[in-house]
Order: sequence, then C-alpha cells, then structure tokens
Amino acid sequence: MAAKYLGERFDIHTGGVDNIFPHHEDEIAQSEAAFGHPHVNYWVHAQHLLADGAKMAKSSGNVFLLDELISRGFAPLSFRYLCLTIRYRHRMNFTFTSLKAAEKALTNLRHRIWVWKGLPPLDELPPETDEWRQKFWSAVENDLDMPAALAQTWDMVRSGLPGQAKLALLLDYDRIYGINAKGVFLCSQRAARGMIAGAGQGGSGQDGNGQSRGAIVNIGSIAGENAFPNRLGYCGSKAAVHHMTRVMAIEWAGHGIRVNCVAPGYIRTDIVAGMIERGVIDEDGLTGRTPQRRLGEVRDVAAAVVYLAGDAAGSITGAVLTVDGGWDAYGYV
Repeated sequence: MAAKYLGERFDIHTGGVDNIFPHHEDEIAQSEAAFGHPHVNYWVHAQHLLADGAKMAKSSGNVFLLDELISRGFAPLSFRYLCLTIRYRHRMNFTFTSLKAAEKALTNLRHRIWVWKGLPPLDELPPETDEWRQKFWSAVENDLDMPAALAQTWDMVRSGLPGQAKLALLLDYDRIYGINAKGVFLCSQRAARGMIAGAGQGGSGQDGNGQSRGAIVNIGSIAGENAFPNRLGYCGSKAAVHHMTRVMAIEWAGHGIRVNCVAPGYIRTDIVAGMIERGVIDEDGLTGRTPQRRLGEVRDVAAAVVYLAGDAAGSITGAVLTVDGGWDAYGYV
C-alpha cells in the first residue's frame, strides 16, 4: 500500500514503538527484498501516551477522545501545544492539570501576538533575528526536539528583541508548530492574491465600479460572539477569526474582494452525535434553550457559506452570520 501511494522510496514512516517488532522490521525486509534498495529513509516511532501515570488504553477505561476534551472546555490546539512539550520518543503523561497549563501558555502567546500585530512595521529586522531563527530550526532538525524548540521560543519571546521581530519569528516557527498563529490569515491572503492575479489575467474582477473579484468565507463559532465558561482559548481564537474577517473586509474591499464569516452553533455532526450518545452533551438541554428547538444540520452551514460566497450577497462584506437556530439572539444562559 505504501509503495502504491508513495512510491518505492519515501522519506518518513511513522508508528508507535510497539510497531517496531515485528511489523516494521518485516516491512523493511519485504520491501528491500522486492525493490533492491531502502524503501524508507527515516523511521519515526512514538512512545506510548500515559494518563495520570498509567498507559492509556480502552481496556483501562482511561482513554480521552478529542471531542471529550472539547466538551470540557479545552481547545484542540491546547492539546497540540501540550504534545510539543514532550519529545516524541518519550512517554507523555497526560493530566488535566498539564493541559490547563498548556492552554494558559498558548493563550499568553496568542495575546502577545495580538499586541505585536498592532505595532508599526520596521524598515528592517535587527541582525540577531536570524540568530534566533537558526537556534530554533537547529533544535527542530535535531531529531524533532520540539521541547527544546519551545524553550527557545519562550527565551526569544522574553528577550529584548522588538515586538515586530518576535512576531516575524513566531510566524516562521508556526510553520511547524501549527498552533494557528496565522492560519486563517494566510489562507485568506493566498486566496485573495489568486483572485487579484486572476482578474489581472482577464478573469472576472473589479473594474473600479465595485464589481467583485471574489468572496472569502471564514468559519468561526458562536463561541467567538459569546463568553462560554471554561473555554478561554477556544472563545479567544474564534473571536480573533471574527475580528480578522472584519479587518480583512475593510482592507480588501478596494480590490473587489468580500470577506465574511459563518459562525455555527451546535451542529449535528458525527462528533456531536457521538458525544450525545455517550452522554457528554445534553441534547434536550441544548434544544430547550434554542428558539428553533433543534440542533443545526451540516447542510444549514453549507447553505450559509454558499449564500455569502454567491452573487446574491454582493453587497455583504465584514459580516459574521450565525447559524445557530437563534442561540445567539436568545443570549447565553
């Protein structure tokens, strides 16, 4: 299967330490015998995940799914940040105390990014910026030593570098961190550039009379419009998406690009359905305080996106459209 989709030689093959013998050793023997050369350049094996000191396993009843962490008020990226604090070859002992600490650190980092984004640009970054960048990528390239890279990141954040240089470095680091320091903006920016370039090559675009070159629709959440208890990281990140949408709408309107956002409420996805089945979410409680007395459907969100992206919404930009059955109008209780 690997050869079919990745070819006779590829760079990285991952797995758990329990896959080394006999699975991966057999795979090496079979593939190299068949191809006459190494099949994989690097084998990366992760250690087991512990929960409160015990190996996480279904048989032990200590398995936590990502949707359960969300139901407890944690943002998924907080768990990702926690994973960055442990080297992949070492066991990570998951506790909710450590997850709270990770979410606090991530929120702190995002707050600093928000402040630095408001600073005026520098004509050029100080020369020591490259020294910090080299230290970071050296740690990453040393067998993916993400804890060392993260420690170096906080040393840089607390250093005497100007905020603009720190922001530039963090956005560079986020290429591997993936903690959403710039994800929405970069996706929107790439789409906008394509729309402008397409118009310049004879495509449909703004001609100075307000004709639209295109539309961007971001996905937010009602958590970006309301303050949900114990969901600081998630509410903050979604609120940032909403405000970024409004700012981009203002800045890019002159290019004929509309930018809007859809903010879903509780939608009956496979994850939500599973949480209802396990009793993690109280469906009766949710529908009882929603004016329409039902959960939203995926098609409701899709219809809102299609509307905002279409010609019928040609005069709408900078809007955040909630798709929540009236939850936001009712107010959080």
